[in-house]
Amino acid sequence: MLKAIRWLSAQSWLRYSLVGGLSSLVLFAVSNVLEMLGLPPQACTAWGWLATLPVSYFGQRYFTFDPKVRLHPLHLLFYGIAMLLILAGNQLATWALSMTDIPFLFVSLGVVLTVTLLGFTLFRNWVFKPYRQPDKTLEKTEKTVGQ
Repeated sequence: MLKAIRWLSAQSWLRYSLVGGLSSLVLFAVSNVLEMLGLPPQACTAWGWLATLPVSYFGQRYFTFDPKVRLHPLHLLFYGIAMLLILAGNQLATWALSMTDIPFLFVSLGVVLTVTLLGFTLFRNWVFKPYRQPDKTLEKTEKTVGQ
């Protein structure tokens, strides 16, 4: 059983890494192109984050995690809240790193790392966590025993 859990964990991490890698490339590319055009660092990483939304959602939803999980009305709300938390982490990392003399290229790499770690934690443990329906078998067993 423990071996199966480790395999699933490693498999979801590998899939997350592939989708996250693609999202990170989008974030990195958009941020750096906008920085070359003269936008301030916070705006660059915010627009880069926005460009990753469809890549991240559809990749994580249908490739990384089980697409059958959490198919209730709150799913999109959870994803939206998680992405806002990731944006907050994105902006905090951008602000903190841009206060140094580090070139923006390295600032954006730090932001990508922050977003990746925060995103995996939120997606795996909350947004795409399997939703469990209440166990009806216990109720049926109690009724059968009581009769």
